[in-house]
Amino acid sequence: MIVNTFTIILLFNYFCCIFSSLFNNIIVNTHFTNVSQLKNHILKPSFYENYLKIIKANNIQFNPPINNLTEIVFPLNITYKCNPNIKIYPSKFSNMEILQKWNLNDYEFTSDIKTTYISFKVKIIPFNYYDNISLIFKGELIDKNFFVPTSIIKEILIDIEKIFQQLIHDKCKE
Repeated sequence: MIVNTFTIILLFNYFCCIFSSLFNNIIVNTHFTNVSQLKNHILKPSFYENYLKIIKANNIQFNPPINNLTEIVFPLNITYKCNPNIKIYPSKFSNMEILQKWNLNDYEFTSDIKTTYISFKVKIIPFNYYDNISLIFKGELIDKNFFVPTSIIKEILIDIEKIFQQLIHDKCKE
């Protein structure tokens, strides 16, 4: 009886650990005072170019091309190679190809992101918080290789949030 109870507890903990990390949310505060300011900032080609500089991407392709645009056209596909800055990824996964498909629905930004090892969705949803705009970053794990931990989605969102904070901070210097 003790073995069966112990086994049930282990299985319960195992399933809780696996499924609790399939979705994750992070809230980010900004200095924008309205959603239109945020949207105008994110629609600039320089926002995406600076993002790719921060992550040290190479072999970058935009579809549609963003050269000579004053505002991004959606859907936007970005393909590039880079070394992911995610602490639980071993360094042997260096220079992996990444495909991001970004879309804008009203004020909600969504992206499907695929790599060789993982695919996931990210939603960035702005909302008013007192006198500033805050963002909810929602991540949903779609598929992954067996050796990639399910908790990776949280690490990815933290990485995206840090980059986004840096891009917002740079905006405030302008």
